[in-house]
Amino acid sequence: MKMAIMKKVVAVLSSAAMLFSTCINSSLAVIAETTSLDKLDFSVNIPDDWTNTFNDWIEVSENTKVYFKVSDRLQDSIAWGTYTDPDAREWNQSVDLSETDVDGDYIKFWAVRNGIIQDDPEAVHFYYDKTKPNNFNVAVDEETEPYTLKSSDIITDSLSGISGIYYSVAQEYDSVDAIRANCIEAVTIDDRNGMRFSAECTSDMSDNIVYFYVIDFAGNIQTSSIKITSYMDTSAPSLIVDGIDENMWVNRDTLKNTWNIHTESYGAKVYYKVSDTDLLDSWGDYSDAIEWSENATIPEGEKYIHFWAAYDSAGREVAEETRFYKYDNTSPQEYTIKPEPQPGGTDSTGWHEPTFYVYGANIYDAMSGISRIYYTATHNEYETPNEIDVNFNALKQEDNGTYSFTLDMSKYFYDRVTLTYYVVDEAGNTTKVINENISYDSQSPMIVTGSNNTGITYGIDANSPTLSPISFGGEKTGTLWNSVYVNNNDHYIKVVINDNNLSEIRVYVDGAENGIAFSQDGTGTQGKKWICADESNNNQKAYFIKISELGLEPDMKHRITVSAFDGYNTSEPVDLTFGEGENEQEYTIFYDPKDENDSKISFIPNEESESIDGYYGAGVGKNNISIIVNDDNGLNDYVVKVNGTDVVSTDLSKGELTTGTYTTEITKANASGEVQSTKSVGTETYSVPVKSDSYKLSLDDKYFIKNEKPIDGKYDVEVCAKDLAENESFKTYSFIIDTIAPEINLCEYQYNRSLLRYLSFGLFGNESYKISVEVYDPEVESGVPGIGVESVVLEWGSKSYEGKYNADTNKYDFDALPIGHKDIPVIIVTDRLGNSANYCMVSSDSNDDNHDNKAAIQLNAGKGKIPLSLENTLPVSTIIPPEKFAVDNTETDALNIYKQSFEDGHVEWWYPSEIEYQITAQDADSGLYSVFALENNEQRAEEKKSDKIDFSSGSFTDLATYTYAISEEGDYNLFTYAIDNAQNSNKINSKASQSLVVHLDKTKPQITEFQFGGHPDQGDTVERTTYGFFFVEDTEIRVYVDDTGVSSGLNNVKLYLKNVNGDDKTFTKAASSFDTDQQNGRKYASFTIEKGFKGKVISIVTDNVGHSSGLINANGNIVEDPELHSRASSIEIKENESAKQNDANGVPLYNTSIPVTVTVIDNFSGISRIDWSIADDNEAGTIEVDIEGNWKNISGNAQILEDSIERDQNLITKLQFEIVVDSNTNGNAVHVTLTDRSGNTSEFETQYSIDTTEPTISATLEGGAISNDYYYNTSQRVIVSITERNFDPNAVVVRVNNNIQAIQWNEQNSSVTSDGTVHTGTFVLAADGEYDFSISYTDMAGNVGAPYSHSRFIIDKTSPKISNNFDSFGSMDDENIYYNISQKDKTKAEITVVETNFFPEDMNINVYYQPAGSKHTDSGANWTNYYYSSDWHDSGDNTHTLSIPFTEDGVYKISMSPIDRAGNVGDFSKDKNSQYPNKTAIFETDYTAPIIVSRDNKSVKSNDVKFYDLYDFERRNDEAPTVIFEDTNIEKIVCDGQKYTPVYTNGREIGKIKPENISSESKKLVTDAYVPQMIYTLEGFTVDGVYSAKLTAYDKAGNKSTINDNTYVRMVDPTVNVLAYIENSNRENMEGWYSFEDENGPISKQPNSFSDLNIVVFSKSSDTHVLLVDKATNTSTDTNITDTEDSLFDKKMYGMGAYRYTLPGTYFEKNYTADADTNLYLRVENDGNTLDLGEMYIDNTDPDCNIPKHFHDWGWFKGSGNQSLTFDGVSEVLDVEKTVAYVDGQTIYLSNTSDNDSSIFSYDEENNTLMLTLEPGGHKVGLLLVDRAGNSKSINEVRHLAIGNYRIWIGIGFGLGVILLISIIAFIVKRRKHV
Repeated sequence: MKMAIMKKVVAVLSSAAMLFSTCINSSLAVIAETTSLDKLDFSVNIPDDWTNTFNDWIEVSENTKVYFKVSDRLQDSIAWGTYTDPDAREWNQSVDLSETDVDGDYIKFWAVRNGIIQDDPEAVHFYYDKTKPNNFNVAVDEETEPYTLKSSDIITDSLSGISGIYYSVAQEYDSVDAIRANCIEAVTIDDRNGMRFSAECTSDMSDNIVYFYVIDFAGNIQTSSIKITSYMDTSAPSLIVDGIDENMWVNRDTLKNTWNIHTESYGAKVYYKVSDTDLLDSWGDYSDAIEWSENATIPEGEKYIHFWAAYDSAGREVAEETRFYKYDNTSPQEYTIKPEPQPGGTDSTGWHEPTFYVYGANIYDAMSGISRIYYTATHNEYETPNEIDVNFNALKQEDNGTYSFTLDMSKYFYDRVTLTYYVVDEAGNTTKVINENISYDSQSPMIVTGSNNTGITYGIDANSPTLSPISFGGEKTGTLWNSVYVNNNDHYIKVVINDNNLSEIRVYVDGAENGIAFSQDGTGTQGKKWICADESNNNQKAYFIKISELGLEPDMKHRITVSAFDGYNTSEPVDLTFGEGENEQEYTIFYDPKDENDSKISFIPNEESESIDGYYGAGVGKNNISIIVNDDNGLNDYVVKVNGTDVVSTDLSKGELTTGTYTTEITKANASGEVQSTKSVGTETYSVPVKSDSYKLSLDDKYFIKNEKPIDGKYDVEVCAKDLAENESFKTYSFIIDTIAPEINLCEYQYNRSLLRYLSFGLFGNESYKISVEVYDPEVESGVPGIGVESVVLEWGSKSYEGKYNADTNKYDFDALPIGHKDIPVIIVTDRLGNSANYCMVSSDSNDDNHDNKAAIQLNAGKGKIPLSLENTLPVSTIIPPEKFAVDNTETDALNIYKQSFEDGHVEWWYPSEIEYQITAQDADSGLYSVFALENNEQRAEEKKSDKIDFSSGSFTDLATYTYAISEEGDYNLFTYAIDNAQNSNKINSKASQSLVVHLDKTKPQITEFQFGGHPDQGDTVERTTYGFFFVEDTEIRVYVDDTGVSSGLNNVKLYLKNVNGDDKTFTKAASSFDTDQQNGRKYASFTIEKGFKGKVISIVTDNVGHSSGLINANGNIVEDPELHSRASSIEIKENESAKQNDANGVPLYNTSIPVTVTVIDNFSGISRIDWSIADDNEAGTIEVDIEGNWKNISGNAQILEDSIERDQNLITKLQFEIVVDSNTNGNAVHVTLTDRSGNTSEFETQYSIDTTEPTISATLEGGAISNDYYYNTSQRVIVSITERNFDPNAVVVRVNNNIQAIQWNEQNSSVTSDGTVHTGTFVLAADGEYDFSISYTDMAGNVGAPYSHSRFIIDKTSPKISNNFDSFGSMDDENIYYNISQKDKTKAEITVVETNFFPEDMNINVYYQPAGSKHTDSGANWTNYYYSSDWHDSGDNTHTLSIPFTEDGVYKISMSPIDRAGNVGDFSKDKNSQYPNKTAIFETDYTAPIIVSRDNKSVKSNDVKFYDLYDFERRNDEAPTVIFEDTNIEKIVCDGQKYTPVYTNGREIGKIKPENISSESKKLVTDAYVPQMIYTLEGFTVDGVYSAKLTAYDKAGNKSTINDNTYVRMVDPTVNVLAYIENSNRENMEGWYSFEDENGPISKQPNSFSDLNIVVFSKSSDTHVLLVDKATNTSTDTNITDTEDSLFDKKMYGMGAYRYTLPGTYFEKNYTADADTNLYLRVENDGNTLDLGEMYIDNTDPDCNIPKHFHDWGWFKGSGNQSLTFDGVSEVLDVEKTVAYVDGQTIYLSNTSDNDSSIFSYDEENNTLMLTLEPGGHKVGLLLVDRAGNSKSINEVRHLAIGNYRIWIGIGFGLGVILLISIIAFIVKRRKHV
């Protein structure tokens, strides 16, 4: 901002201005005098933004002074004051201007010449900052390439802020313009607390100083510098080659995930070449190599690869490394997978189980070879599959080198599954084959038979029992059948099925080939569904098939067969049977669907007493009802009920007996052998279904008659009949017995004006009524109506009326009765059966207060007594107004009655207190019924009597009089009327004499409020002596009045003014002149109080009935104007002690607080408020005097002098108080303002200066930072600073080394400034040596500053000389430096330092530590300080040596950056061309060998190095054994061991048992382990056997663990408790196990036919017994054989041994006799566990069997066609080659049913039966049985065996012949007798 103001002031204009000002206000003082005509040059040039100088701010003429003030806020001209104020200062170039804050300050200037203001421009906003940004240091970041220079401190500037950061090389600059013109701007980064910067090193910085400059917005500069030795690192880049395992094949994905090839050196790249052989030193350079990247390609195969890491710069070294790799990125070749599932079901060979085989072929990988074959089974793409490995033992290598396999997967279940097969090579490449939508179910459904499982049920409850069949007919007559009768609604076939995936249930009817299918939802089964309520996950559930859906022929028996289908397999079919075992029989169902012929019911009534519409009278007992029940297929039962009570119940389910005949033919052979037959006819009694039955029900039974009288009610005769199929019929025959007469339910009448009134002395009405009667015939019982009304008659006196039935109202109506008629009425009602009743009118219910029953007439059966009469004359009633009111003896007001007349002529009466009024009433005809008095439309009273005569006792016709009092205030509208007994009333057409309006106004009027000039006063009845209202001018007074409650109206208001000067006045205002407040509607009387009044105010108000408020007193009033105030008030301020001297501005100066006394006076309206302030104390206060004359310090701490207070009533007219001026400032203003009670004010002010602050003395040294408290390496400039407001430079004393020191000050004269003003002076100390100095000073107020002294300091410029052995720790690029336990004594650092002022800590030797196993890089490292023994050896010639040994495991690096006490940096130079390093490479000391920590996820101790474990059946799913070693730097685990895993193949074939070597290693790390752990998993642990694993773990430093000897036994076969095998078992040669048993069981052998058996047993000890156990008795015999000497195992295997035992074949011949017939188990027993290796059968017993019943000479097997003879109970397994039958001289060879079931002679080995099928006729038959052991037995030959029915025909013929012969003989005899 620039301001240039030019003025020309002439004397004439100045004089004219003063004259004009004088004319306007003669009281104004002359403020200017005539000035000279010299030109004024004055301009203000303050920049808009930050500045650090004010030298050019002001341009002004020489003869003009400039004054200024500074404020932190913009003020108006009045607030700024003027240049003569104490806080204004004169402007000059040496002025001390304080810095502003970030918001800036405002400065106001005055240009003054000869004491007259020439110019006072507007205040200007400015920003002033003279402080540099903070000191900072610069450091070199050697982790970047090239190096980077960075600030090691946060750069801050507390005021104007950082404008820019620059740097220059070699040349230093000292001005802002030079810096910005010649320097480079650094890169800046904002920090939370400030700013940081960085600059990349360039080559020109090497061996030069770099200067950094921080400039703030005000132009202040802070500088720092740093010496750069080299701008970058020239060593070779790092080369990291990790993850290449020469023993492991990798593919592209594995290579990307495991190969870690890179450089961590900025700007370097990695290159590579590949060769079939290692070229050693002939790899060449990287110029023709390929740059390595994540997507680099390499050739497949086993090859060598060479890597280079290099910078683009030719001067940098190169890193190289060669590795061997195996790379295969080609998947195994395509192959075939063929799944062949076969469902279970029934075919020509019978029912069989499902099978599923998978065939794989053409499996091959040409590069790395096949590693794994596995498959998964998934239902959808989201399912996580389980991987199932194909055992390599199942693979077969073909001639072309490919592999094939066959998998038996019959035991698995698949439902629309995708089978995916994977072939994986050693590099992890995979080729897969997908077979989609495979369905195979390994389990066929099973239909569960037996009790309550499969059968017929009634309903679909899963727990419903199956129904038992009913037997009808006779066995002998051939009419017997067993059936369950079923209908089409309620019967179901219940089938219990065990299957987890049921698809269909198939029902076969009457042997049909195709069944009827049912499914869950009807899909694929033509909508037919089964029913299953079981929603559980159980496989076994009950299913229901509704029989009506089978399409059965009705009224017939049907055979039912059921099978289940799961979508893949079919169950075995099941028939409906009952009984168990030999008694099991098949039954049928008899299908009887519901139709019209089922359970028919008929009713035939026999009526001697006729009914009317089903109603009976007294003769009902003469009748009866016949009930007949019929069914076409047979009845089960029926029940007869009367109204739900059983009368009879029949059970016909067993049928009825009948008789049938049958014929029996007896065939016998006579003595000559001829067959003769005779026939006889027999009779058989048996049951057949009942198809008809009947029952007769008599109506004179107890159900209908009681005490010889009919029982009224409705009767339902219910019959329920069911047939054998549960078809149920219901039929009901209903009738009613009714002997109840009709009743009148309601008698009512129609009326125009009023109801009838019922009184004890009569029924009264006042008009003609039409009577209606509602008659009903009562229900004989609930819900059963009577027979109906026949007639209704009204007899009233001598007249009789016939009721007319109104169908619309369902009532009988009678014509209206005339007025004046009086008699007793009777109503007679009769029903259709002649039942009748009489009803008469009665008086009202006692609960009927009004003696009416609305429009109903109350009737009673019996004789009438109450007459009915009518009349219509109105009663008369009158109300009389009162003429007096009650007066209280204490009443002081003159009360009166106020009669208020209205324009419409009506009058209302006002009463001031209680009154009484009178009512009269009379009725001359029917008499009064009641008299009513109403007040304000509310009933006051209802009178029912007069002079104690009750109106209800008879007709009252005299005059009745009543008196009522009104005592409560209110408005009363009075009214009276009367009602006579005939309900005539004068209420409606009333007369004027029946009404009167009166008011009771008992409330006094009120003065609710006074208002004085708008200020309220509630007033008081007690006289007041205090003043409450104060005004300056004439003031309006309002008297607000009100007359609450019931008001007769206000009359007038009076006002009394009583002045203290005796001039009293009275004013009266009538109600008509009252005003209304527009804001709140209140009424008031208005008066005026004139100024100069001081006194009391009183008022009174009166209403129209004489009530008054009484005298009401208001607070006193005072009216004081300003002129009066100026005469009556004053203010005085006086200090208690005078000052000893003034400050530089002439204001009294103190060095302590100043007490002052203030006196304030106002004699008229009194003191209301005193405001005082002490400006620089920032203290103010207010003293308030309340209306009661009590003073209070509202704020501030003024001390009131109680003795000084003077009062006038509640006014204080004089007050003194004391305050203390405390502020440590100059020119502190004390200001006092008085406010009187009327609001008039007056003011007074004075000033004081106080300086209580002791001067602050300090000194600083410039010329380089101090080091270590005492040391400098440059000359020092001493700056003396004294902080003081009242400063005199001549009073300062400085001494250096106790000598007076001259000092140059920045100002020479005394001054008044602020407390924070610092006055500075300087002197220089240039020579080396030790120095101290002191400073003392006392200010103008006498405050003595604390002397300042600076202790000694030293100047030193020599650098320490360093040497060490850091380069012996290896190359900085080597990340694999380890020292193991054998190198422990040699691992130490050696350091030598030459330095005069030597302190060990100045060497800044840092040994950094990370836990062992941490990375050997700084990237991501978490270094901590390693605490070593700083035990330096001093040789006496300023040479100091230190040795640091490393005795603990850890990763270390050492660095040192020595700086001596004075800040001189250490010198590492060896000679002109080399230096000692200042840090070591990163290395690790690892003196700890790996230890074992767990086996199979269980923690073990480190010395637990031998281990034995058994995997039995319970652990069959456990993972393979694992061993975990722990070491910070673990590298690998090596296994060297053996395993024995004998495996049976092709059944039980096995060769010679021998061990296999185990040699492998593991580098698999355990994830999430706190200490690095490596896990070894025993490979191939899938086959039962013994595994010996000897494990050793190695770490990267070469330490190795103790050998761990682990032995594992796998024995997961649940049938095996001992690992034992019979060696050399071969099916083809029948050796080993196959010598005594095969898959079909033990081979029958004689004792001399056994071979030697070699048995191998694996066990912890040789205590093994080979036993032979009798199967029948479980008796065991120890063979006592011992193991042979040819051991199978390495003797070093821990915890296990292998033993071979030989059981000679001769053992059986020696120990088992020739007649023995024994089953033996070959058992091995070890340590309490046993294993049966097989079963032997020693057999010398001939085979035998059961002979069929009729297999004997002359035996006969009846039946048409061929007959099969079954020989069951075959005792031995037969030799099918040698067992034969001899039939009619021919030899028939045996065939097994599994091969051919069409042979006439077959053998069922499974069921131990032989079957021989013969044609009809006579045969000669014999059998030879030979078992597998060669034992034989002949079945005696039967020479005469009859097959078929031919003997029957012979018998029939013989019988007929006999009959004919007998007939002839009888005929002859008869003729002879006749002759």
